[in-house]
Amino acid sequence: MKKNLLGFLSSNADERNQVALMLATGFFFGTYIATFQVTAESLFLNQMSDQINKAFLASGILGIVSTVIFTFFQGRVRFISLTISSIAVIVVITSLVYYFYRFGDPANQPNILFLMYCLTGPVTAILLLCYWGIFGRLFNFKQSKRIIGWIDTGQLIAIIMANFFIPLLARWYL
Repeated sequence: MKKNLLGFLSSNADERNQVALMLATGFFFGTYIATFQVTAESLFLNQMSDQINKAFLASGILGIVSTVIFTFFQGRVRFISLTISSIAVIVVITSLVYYFYRFGDPANQPNILFLMYCLTGPVTAILLLCYWGIFGRLFNFKQSKRIIGWIDTGQLIAIIMANFFIPLLARWYL
């Protein structure tokens, strides 16, 4: 079945592993982005909606700054090293935000929540830069034109599933 599905998405047999890699990467990146973004936005709007203007501006500025930093290092560091280190930094920052929000001093929770909301821009920007950078290195221009419509499918499926499952999972957590 896997062979038939990948055959549908890619006409060349030698591209099937690359397409499968991009679908899986897109699925995991999409799940991460959707769950992080929904959680950050829900908590922020629930508790600090009066500061949305300031947080939205800060998120945009941080997104631009993170993109500039990523672009700066893209010309100086091997892309695989940059991608792995970027993902590792995102996971560490997300873990620290979770730890300090969940177990830290309750007086600091508004600041942590503000930071978590502001990180939605940079997290999304960096993960999408990594994703499309991987795509650009796996496929040449001719291949890209043929399969680009299907390659985002993993990300879209993950985002749709996350948006359906988050309310169900929240019942267990809360």
